[in-house]
Amino acid sequence: MADKKIEPALVAVGAYLQTNDTFVIPEYQRPYAWGIPVCDKLFSDVDDYLTLDEAPHGGAVDQYFFGSVIIDCSTSGELQLIDGQQRTTTFLLLLSALKLRLLDALEATRGDEEARTLHKAIERHLETVVQIMYRAGEEAWQFLEDTSRFEGAAVAFENRSVNENADFFGDLSKIIEARSYAELERAVFRAPRRKGDNKYSPHFRNFKYFYEKFDDRERRGPSYVKRFADTLLNHSQVIVIRSWNFSQAINMFNSLNSDGQPLTDADIISAQVFRHEGGSDAQNLAWRNLVTSVEELPDAYRFDITDILNQYMYIDRARNGITDLTVQGLRTFYTRTGGKREYTNPDLLRRDPAGFVASLQALVDDWSLAADCPGMAQLLRLNYNARYFIATFMQREGLDLKSEDGMRQLRQLVDQLLRLFLVLEAYDWGYSSSYFKGFLFPQNVRLADASVPIAEFARDLTDHLERSNFTPEGFRERLDGYRSYAIVHVNEYLLDPDKAPRVGAEIQVEHVMPQSGRNIEVIRHDANLDDIDEFTDYVNRLGNLMMLEASINTVIGNSWFASKLAGYRRSGYGSAAEILNAGPASVDDDHRTWTRIDIDNRTRSIIDRVSDFVFDQ
Repeated sequence: MADKKIEPALVAVGAYLQTNDTFVIPEYQRPYAWGIPVCDKLFSDVDDYLTLDEAPHGGAVDQYFFGSVIIDCSTSGELQLIDGQQRTTTFLLLLSALKLRLLDALEATRGDEEARTLHKAIERHLETVVQIMYRAGEEAWQFLEDTSRFEGAAVAFENRSVNENADFFGDLSKIIEARSYAELERAVFRAPRRKGDNKYSPHFRNFKYFYEKFDDRERRGPSYVKRFADTLLNHSQVIVIRSWNFSQAINMFNSLNSDGQPLTDADIISAQVFRHEGGSDAQNLAWRNLVTSVEELPDAYRFDITDILNQYMYIDRARNGITDLTVQGLRTFYTRTGGKREYTNPDLLRRDPAGFVASLQALVDDWSLAADCPGMAQLLRLNYNARYFIATFMQREGLDLKSEDGMRQLRQLVDQLLRLFLVLEAYDWGYSSSYFKGFLFPQNVRLADASVPIAEFARDLTDHLERSNFTPEGFRERLDGYRSYAIVHVNEYLLDPDKAPRVGAEIQVEHVMPQSGRNIEVIRHDANLDDIDEFTDYVNRLGNLMMLEASINTVIGNSWFASKLAGYRRSGYGSAAEILNAGPASVDDDHRTWTRIDIDNRTRSIIDRVSDFVFDQ
């Protein structure tokens, strides 16, 4: 099967849906999300074509085209919907509504001699719908005589998506098995505290919309239902592209799907996990729990499942001693079986897919605990790439972040990474700097080794700074010209590590001398900074910046320094206490000032503190 060629074919919707194989929505697919506007266009397109086909003087000649679907046929008996999930599900919902209307039309024309031909045509369409939905074959007529056969029938459609709301799975089955609208409406899911149609699942909302469209005055009656069924099943077409190679099908999807969102690397990797695991219910639940756990991490982390997979790639590289500075793409790393790149590791997915998901879950659990580690919030603000090396360390054998010793070791690593990234920040070097990768990529292997203490990492870092000719004097000069915010966060940590904001805290950078405001000219004059350019420079110096709780900063606004002091006194952060204690004890709050001299003095104090932290270890 693997060497079969791609098979594109233009087929009628009825022929596309009528198969002995099972349509499968893979585990990694997104939930069903088409809304009423899309369903309205689909129904209207069929209705417009139907009307055009009956127009005098010619009418329609061509078939109506509904787009394309891409199917992975590499698993025997299954048609995995790579592209076309939303469209195929909607076809099924429309067919379910049409089935009930055809049943009504069949009953309405029963015994009517004048409508005998119409009755037979309706019966044929109903049998086609039943064959599609229930694999009834030549026994379809028995379903029409006994509609109880709809319940529990073998439906050629299976939704395995772990991203779908579990409550909606049952709705789709109920819609397919329905014998009457009234009976179905009483049985479907209803979300609590929601009103109108919003209380229903997307599946039932769309089904209900289709069902009620046949009540419109111009669409009512057996004749219209019969013509609609004929148009949808026999005169509407889709391009079906079948592939017997999963990767090939994905590549086609990403090339052709210019209007929608392409499948992410995480989607592809999760598909491979399910394939190697066999798609068990336990594995579905494990992956769903993993995704939920990532979503429940503090927003400040900015992690999604793709980022967790990226982090685990660094972990696996470290465990296997890979120090190459070229990092592969996720899909290549996890799924490619060969090639020129130094390292690919598809065995992660093949060897133990359940264990792989469990390892990802353990990493997410560690990040949840690490949110309470002093310095973590400041490190990730300083350089977001630090997360890769933190992840490797957290997964080293024997480290338990639930213990005091485990958290102590993590904090030691955070301090050492802060040292390196403070230098890179001051010198304005990016992620690709040799000072970064050349040192940290080999060190990442050591971070994964439980036998290597953090003290060795600290010594290596100190040696690296010396070999790279970084000096306290040069570093201090760079800090004096620093005009950004990241080091302001780190200064808060160095002032009082225990009081510094943790991951997720709502904080803001406060300009002690405000940047703007109604009284800004007077404030500038009082600070002895009448020159506009000089003021603009001073207002962003390290000595004029501090961390403040968002709730306090919002209240004090762009006020004079003296009027801000009451707000600073409510703050729990070290920089507020530092500023409050800096003024003369003999001067009360109402007469306190903040001038260029205060900014210069505090800037020097911060430079001393940061420089000592980096170099005096």
